[in-house]
Amino acid sequence: MVRWRAGVVTAVGRRWRGVVTLDVEVSSSVVRALAYPALTGEPLVGDRVLLNVGALEMGLGTGGYALVVALPDRLPPDPPVAPTRDSGHLVKARYTPLQALVLGWTRRLLRTAPSCRPSTRSTACRS
Repeated sequence: MVRWRAGVVTAVGRRWRGVVTLDVEVSSSVVRALAYPALTGEPLVGDRVLLNVGALEMGLGTGGYALVVALPDRLPPDPPVAPTRDSGHLVKARYTPLQALVLGWTRRLLRTAPSCRPSTRSTACRS
């Protein structure tokens, strides 16, 4: 079950690969939150956000952060190259309202490194 909260971004903090930290005002208190801009769009100060606070409220391994689920007033654009049924897609969190479509690892590899196709047996691609 998801424990939902709505809040407003009051500060954008530290960034690392694919993640940004936020301070979000929720019911007159500030909650630290993590956003994944590739999934939610880029959060800005003043944005309304929807949070999943379930693991945070239970003291589970979120590092003290709520998770941004959506920026409901400013949805992100569709990806430039969306996976299709024939492109080697995977569905993350399938059968849930928050499922995301991604390309499988081998499909990404084949698109970026043609020498790694299985028929070439390149030693550069062996683990």
